[in-house]
Amino acid sequence: MEGRESDPGLSAGHPKAELDMAARFFAHELPADNLMFPDFETATASRGVICSPEVHHINQKERFVYVAKLLESMLNVVGVKDHDPKMSRRFNGVDAYPEYAIEAACWELFERVEKLHNQSGLPQPFLHCRGNKSIHDIVTEEDIALQLPVRMMQICILLREWKSACDNVINNYSMDLIVIAPEKIRKRKEGNKRGNCRKQERLKAGKAAEKAAKIARRRQERNG
Repeated sequence: MEGRESDPGLSAGHPKAELDMAARFFAHELPADNLMFPDFETATASRGVICSPEVHHINQKERFVYVAKLLESMLNVVGVKDHDPKMSRRFNGVDAYPEYAIEAACWELFERVEKLHNQSGLPQPFLHCRGNKSIHDIVTEEDIALQLPVRMMQICILLREWKSACDNVINNYSMDLIVIAPEKIRKRKEGNKRGNCRKQERLKAGKAAEKAAKIARRRQERNG
């Protein structure tokens, strides 16, 4: 039995069969000179690193103030700019998120802000500024360098005005981007809304023109 590569009685999905397959997959050594870098640190440093923001230590009183302001901003439904009214209903009405869930999301959001401004530094996706052309590339060194109070103010303004951003926070979506560049997100949402409004206006104008053309054809047919 010794020297047998695999047990024919084992199915392809069996753990031992999969381990045997993995062993054969990595059995052939590749020459080390195929690699450009000796380790992770050297490889990632080659992409350009954005420095972490200034360290800012928070006491418990400040922590309560910031989280309370986040909660107030999340619960606000006055002057909301979302085009979709159902976003506001998620924060005010029968189907609204429970307040304990909203507050829990505020604590998680602030924990990420606090980690950003202590020795933990930047979240992994933002450590390297010259990777692929993803959404993370909109982040600049100016965004990173924000002082904690300014960052928190921008986050609160974003959450007050855009319930879709609050929805993202509660569902843990794009949280790091909200923490890093809240003003960029706010401006992008405003730009998207303007673009959608212009699109709706064009569609409305097109339908009106089509209706007018039909009326004109009918009149012409009657007169003809």
